[in-house]
Amino acid sequence: MKIICGTDFSSESAEVATIAAQIANSGNIPGAVSLLHAFAAKSGKAAASKAEEARRARAEKQLATEAKRLRKLGAETSAHLVPGLADDAILGIQAEQEFELAVLAAFSGREPGESTMGRTCVSMLEHSAVPMLFVRRPHPLQDWLEGKRPLRILCAFDFTVSARRALAWVPRLAKRQACEIIIAHVTDIAAHADDLGLQQHDHSTGGATTPVALLEAEVARRVDPVFGGLEYRIIVSDHLGSPATRLLHLADREEADLIIVGSHQLTRGERALSGSISLDLTKEAPQSVLVVPLSAPAPEEHMAPIERVLIATDLSAQCNSAARRAIAMTPPGAEIVLVTVLHPRQLPNRAFVRHVSDPRFMAEHADWIERSRQALDALVPAGVEEPRVRVEVVEDEDVAEGIRRAANRIDASLVCLGTVGRTGLSAFVLGSIAQDVIKTSKRPIMLIPPEAP
Repeated sequence: MKIICGTDFSSESAEVATIAAQIANSGNIPGAVSLLHAFAAKSGKAAASKAEEARRARAEKQLATEAKRLRKLGAETSAHLVPGLADDAILGIQAEQEFELAVLAAFSGREPGESTMGRTCVSMLEHSAVPMLFVRRPHPLQDWLEGKRPLRILCAFDFTVSARRALAWVPRLAKRQACEIIIAHVTDIAAHADDLGLQQHDHSTGGATTPVALLEAEVARRVDPVFGGLEYRIIVSDHLGSPATRLLHLADREEADLIIVGSHQLTRGERALSGSISLDLTKEAPQSVLVVPLSAPAPEEHMAPIERVLIATDLSAQCNSAARRAIAMTPPGAEIVLVTVLHPRQLPNRAFVRHVSDPRFMAEHADWIERSRQALDALVPAGVEEPRVRVEVVEDEDVAEGIRRAANRIDASLVCLGTVGRTGLSAFVLGSIAQDVIKTSKRPIMLIPPEAP
């Protein structure tokens, strides 16, 4: 591994440089460390030139001594004495060479609420093109690298691209030495339950489950292909406030040695509006923090096959035809969920009721649900294995939202919708369920147009 590491020649920086050298040596492959010291001139006056030269000579000697020490640890080490500020120097060398990791010292403030990082670390968070390891409590990392004990890692995961890139670093560290891995997902459980449609009433053939169980299963489906058999635990934590605050609490509770988090590298103005989880964690965490920026080189991502396909129909002849075509095109082995959405206060004659507790309405509505389920069953081709296809009758006041929520609930790999073929003014005025689903869903969607007469 090729690492860039800054030093100010303090004892803390020496510990961090040792960690950088040990991480660089992965297995039997010697690593490379670029050790950098930023030399800022104290005076530009000619009279002070001799003093500046003497100070520069001392810095060069100290840097050479430190580089020699790191070479004894087995890491190929180059020394760089760069004029200017530390962040500018590191970012400048980054632009000239390809590094896999930047290792920096970051130390907690002594008083509650005191900033825990200086200008260099904040600037690196915003501009670095490579992942950054901010080291606090170096001894757990040293013990892990020397094989004395496993490293307890808490990796924040929220399904975003930056989170997936952070996740990819976990197996890289686990290959170096043993790790105990925790994947933490922090969310508003009630809001997520609504997003899955669990606050609505659905009439499916499957058993009911909780939003936490569904989230754990969805996280596992994202993690397993990346980890390739590594053991880990999943924590889904309910939280309404700052996700960073909850993650810090979880890291302390689980006695984590290292927090891994992705970063969108927001500008200062963007951070003021929406905040930054990676910045908050790096400032406040007593543990070391590995921040993986969105601009970092992307690892080769596992592209999951199509496992579950949601096929929606309004049970019209045209949509049923599209549903049959979607079933025929579904890859072998993929699960198929046939869905139709009914309004919870509407009857087949399009009449709406104000009170759904009316016994007559309840009976008619239950009959409508049963007939809708039978109509969905009739779309399943003969000979298809029963576990592979299931049907759901979902109640939602908005059809597009009902489809989106059902797709989220089953973690659909693909959503298939039939289109009505409207064009021009009629499409503009009447709109389209398919268009509404496309606007709100982040899942892959396949549209099936009507067949030519």
